[in-house]
Amino acid sequence: MEHIDKYIKRVALADALEAGGEIILQAARAKAKRKSGHLANSLGLRKKIVLQKNAQYSYAVIGPLRRSYAATIKRLHMNRSQKRQQTRSGTEAVNSATQYAHFVEYGTAAHPIGSGDLTNETLLGRKGATRKAQGANHPGARPQPFLRPAYDETKDRVIKVMGDILADGVERGSS
Repeated sequence: MEHIDKYIKRVALADALEAGGEIILQAARAKAKRKSGHLANSLGLRKKIVLQKNAQYSYAVIGPLRRSYAATIKRLHMNRSQKRQQTRSGTEAVNSATQYAHFVEYGTAAHPIGSGDLTNETLLGRKGATRKAQGANHPGARPQPFLRPAYDETKDRVIKVMGDILADGVERGSS
């Protein structure tokens, strides 16, 4: 693709990444745990294309997005009490899915939970502490993968779609 105009190359790569990523994204959303829908709604696609002389690469990242552009703009125009109220009322819960998506995908081990920083027997012994925090042991959570299975199921179709788009780009660029 060295002989192709940079603009045409960038457009073809962006289109291919968008089309392929969207296929995986839709499959991941369909497979995501649907208790509240926050996890599925937080999934998105980001693309990166670098076309320099010494480095040419592109990739797409599919996973939970940090905060949507609209939510960021909306929060910029709020005063402090409105932001606190919004956080308390839970309307920003869609963005919190980015904090637990990896726990859903890979699961968690059993771990202590409590109202103090010394909930682990190992920590108590290591620090020479005499008190134990109030709390219990969380049994852990089994993995409920949604992203990797979505990729595995759709990768052949994604490769074909991206290949077709890139072939069209090469054809456009060489004419």
